[in-house]
Amino acid sequence: MKKADLHIHTTASDGFFSAEEICEKALEVELAGIAITDHDTIDGLGENELLQKKFKGLKIVPGIEIGSYWMDLDLHILGYNINYKLSWLRDYLHSLQKSRIERIEKIISKLNKLGYKISFSDIIAVKGETNGSIGRPHVAKALVSRGYFPSSNEAFSSLLDVGKLAYVPRKKITPFEAIEVILKAGGIPVLAHPGLSLKGSYEIIFELIRGGLLGIEVYYPEHSLDDIRFYNELAEQYNLIVTGGSDFHGYEGDRLGKSFVDISVILQIYEKTKD
Repeated sequence: MKKADLHIHTTASDGFFSAEEICEKALEVELAGIAITDHDTIDGLGENELLQKKFKGLKIVPGIEIGSYWMDLDLHILGYNINYKLSWLRDYLHSLQKSRIERIEKIISKLNKLGYKISFSDIIAVKGETNGSIGRPHVAKALVSRGYFPSSNEAFSSLLDVGKLAYVPRKKITPFEAIEVILKAGGIPVLAHPGLSLKGSYEIIFELIRGGLLGIEVYYPEHSLDDIRFYNELAEQYNLIVTGGSDFHGYEGDRLGKSFVDISVILQIYEKTKD
């Protein structure tokens, strides 16, 4: 089997490695294909064609992961083989990035009130660049660099996870809007890590399928064997593309290629986008 990891983040959002570094690491662990799926941004895809020429033994799928909400669910929609050169798409995503910055500023305010002396410049310092999406992992890393926590995981579990004292929800767009954006950009919309985000609310999947969902992320590090079996059966029943990936960011416990699918899934994505 030739392996493909279709859920990877770079420094363009909340990952800690550039797209080129990801490609190098992918070859080191003998991956045959990857998808760059940064949060709410395509800024990391600008060199995609150059990287594809440089890393000829690696198929690189341009993608995105759009965060959305429905009822009390935090749902992420992956978009594969999107046309990242569309100006309207960049403008739309920049508006989402602006809301991310506003969210981080609110988180910083909460942290300051709790006694954690941290500023927006601290966040930018650990991110390493000013463009692209910014997220809670950058805040966690800044808290670690300031000496408040020994690891990003502990910063999350203590302050930044849902329900914790410094948590602030994102701007709420619906998964239906996310699907529509991805389809309009010529891509394949896929529900990310359903076993993690659905909380047993499976009915939403059928609504998403009616709304244009074309795939489901079956293979994911936190999915149980029962999850994998259930979502595989659902994908077969509704003719959904089965994807999978590690959700690699580069922080503690991450391993590129931890979850994967066969390289043939990339061919399915390419074929589907030709329809």
